[in-house]
Amino acid sequence: MTSNSQQVTERAAISGRRVTMERRKQRTMEMLNLTM
Repeated sequence: MTSNSQQVTERAAISGRRVTMERRKQRTMEMLNLTM
């Protein structure tokens, strides 16, 4: 049985990864806009 804190940590890691992906996507879009 997994502890509550472990679930929270996993969820935080997943959300953090998602935020990183979103930032990377935004930066890529900005670069494309600059080149166009």
